[in-house]
Amino acid sequence: MSLILLNVTLAACGVPSDGPSNQAVLNSSEVELIDVTRDVATSLREEPGQGFPTEFIRQPLPAIDRIGEGDELQLQIFENIDNGLFSSVRGAPTTITPLMVDSTGHVSIPYVGRIRAVGNTLEQLRMIIERKLSQQTPDPQIIVSRADKAGLSVTVSGDVQQPGTYPLEVASRSIGAVIAQSGGASAPPTQVQVTLRRNRTVGSASLQAIQSDPRQDVAILPGDKVIVTIGHHRVFVLGATGTQRVVPLDKPRLTLIDALATSGGLNAEAANPDAVYVLRTRAGERPTVYRFDYSEPEGLIASSAFVLRDADVVYVAESATTKFGRILRAMLGAATPVNQIADLANSG
Repeated sequence: MSLILLNVTLAACGVPSDGPSNQAVLNSSEVELIDVTRDVATSLREEPGQGFPTEFIRQPLPAIDRIGEGDELQLQIFENIDNGLFSSVRGAPTTITPLMVDSTGHVSIPYVGRIRAVGNTLEQLRMIIERKLSQQTPDPQIIVSRADKAGLSVTVSGDVQQPGTYPLEVASRSIGAVIAQSGGASAPPTQVQVTLRRNRTVGSASLQAIQSDPRQDVAILPGDKVIVTIGHHRVFVLGATGTQRVVPLDKPRLTLIDALATSGGLNAEAANPDAVYVLRTRAGERPTVYRFDYSEPEGLIASSAFVLRDADVVYVAESATTKFGRILRAMLGAATPVNQIADLANSG
C-alpha cells in the first residue's frame, strides 16, 4: 500500500499537461491580469500607436498642377491658318521646350511676351497664353505640360507587382492610389504593412487601415518613398481546444471567438470554461493576460468584441477534473507493476 501511495504522489507531480493551470496563471506575478468585460473589449479594439503620425495625416494633397519657381514647362501651339506665327502648315504643332520659370516666377513666350506663371495651374497658364495669342492668330489651340516630371515623383518598392518610380498625377496623390498604380501586393490587406519615408520622418500603417480609414490614406509628396512589406501576422491557439493551431490574421478585426471557432472551440471534455486567456506582449512592457469567463454570457459577448493582434497567444486552461483524470491514469499505470509483483510473491 505504501508503494501505491508513493506512486500516486509521483504521478501527481509528473503528469503532463497542455500548459499552465488556471491557478498558476492567476497567481503569476510576472503578468498583469485583466478580467475582460464587453466594455473592456470595446476599449481595446483600436491598437494604440498604430497608423501614420499626425504630421502625415494633416498633410494636404499636393497641388502638383500648380506652377512653381524653377519648373520646366513644355508648350505646344496649334494654329488654324497656313503661314501662321509659328508654322507655315495649318494644324501643325509647334513645340517650345524647355520653357523655364525664372527666379521672378515669369516665363517668356514669342509673340506673347513675359508673363507670370508662378501660382497659376497649368490650365490657368494655358488660358492666359491662348487669350494673348488669339489677338495675333485666329483661334489658336494651346497645350501646357511639364517638361520634366522627375521632381514630381514617388518611389514604390518592396512586395508590389511593379516596383519603381511613378510620376505624381492629380489622380494619384494619396498613398493608396500610388500603391494601386504599382499593381498592389499579392496578399490580404491585413498581412501587408506600408511604410512611408518623408525626409527624416517615417510612419507605417497596414494596407487594411489605409483602405478602410480615409485618415490613413495620407497624401503623397514629391520625393516620398513607399515601402510595401508582406508579413506573416498570426495568433497562436493553445491548451484545451479542439485543435491547437496557428491562426493567420487574414481578416480585419479577427476576434477571440473567431480564432476559437476556427480551432474547434473549447474541448468539451477538458476545457475550463472560466479560464480562457489571451497573452499579449509588447516590447519594453509587462506582459498582459486577459481572462474571459465562458461559463457566463458576459464572457462570450466580450470575446466576440475582443480584437486579436499579431502574436497574441490564446490559451484555454484544463479543468480540475481533467487534471485529476490524468493523475488517476498515471497512478493506475504506475501501480500495475506493484500489484503484479505482490501476486507473484503470494503465489510463491
